[in-house]
Amino acid sequence: RLSADVALEYSLACDKGTAARNAFSPSANIRYAIIDGLEVTALGRRMYRIPTFNELYYVGYGNPELKPEDAWTCDLGIQFNRQISKDWKITAGLNGFYTILTDKITSAPTEEDPNVWMPINIGKVRSTGLDSRVGADFKHNNWRAGMSIGYSYLSSIDKTPDSYSYGQQIPYIAKHTVTADMKAAWKGYTLNPRWVLKTGRTDGTGSIADWNTLDLTFTKRFEIKDALSVGVNISAKNLLNSRYELVSGYPMPGRSFIGGVEFTF
Repeated sequence: RLSADVALEYSLACDKGTAARNAFSPSANIRYAIIDGLEVTALGRRMYRIPTFNELYYVGYGNPELKPEDAWTCDLGIQFNRQISKDWKITAGLNGFYTILTDKITSAPTEEDPNVWMPINIGKVRSTGLDSRVGADFKHNNWRAGMSIGYSYLSSIDKTPDSYSYGQQIPYIAKHTVTADMKAAWKGYTLNPRWVLKTGRTDGTGSIADWNTLDLTFTKRFEIKDALSVGVNISAKNLLNSRYELVSGYPMPGRSFIGGVEFTF
């Protein structure tokens, strides 16, 4: 009924001419089964991210003064997973989390040229949030179907003293995110729609427009023989042709299509 995973990770990066970056990162993940199919989970860990080579040195973008990102996070949740009949299975989950983050790495326009971006550190960030998801799966003979709906709330506040955005939401982090995923499959044919909505974003100077997208993927898999199968897929991205921007002044693509062939052996 009780399980626990405990780990200790060590990270080290040495660059010529600069001080070494290193840290120990402990973590603990605990699960307790209240009854069959119902679990309480608790997580605590340190997350230490050393800047990548590109973030430090890429020509025209890198920032050699960038500091490692350091965070402590805790999470408490409840998970439900139950086979309610021969054909139906339902799942649900609710998680709350709190994170203390120092020197968060993000990208922002430079003062010299707003068209040129570079990575910077945000001194202190406090994040609290909630993740929830509920889903159902159906399985009968050659038919497979499923649907899940998720909602996330994230308050990620700049707590850096003397910062121009002190007490405000971190730029481009959505406060509210809703996702809906569906799946229908029959004899190797699979259809996957996915809808995403993001609201409550800011660019550091004011609120920016909410956005949502609908993607649709169709896949057919052919079993050639025991050790070989071929999958053909076609995807329609942003099917409703929504005009949206992840970052102010940089519009994302409208409706687009992509196809592919995948060999598994």
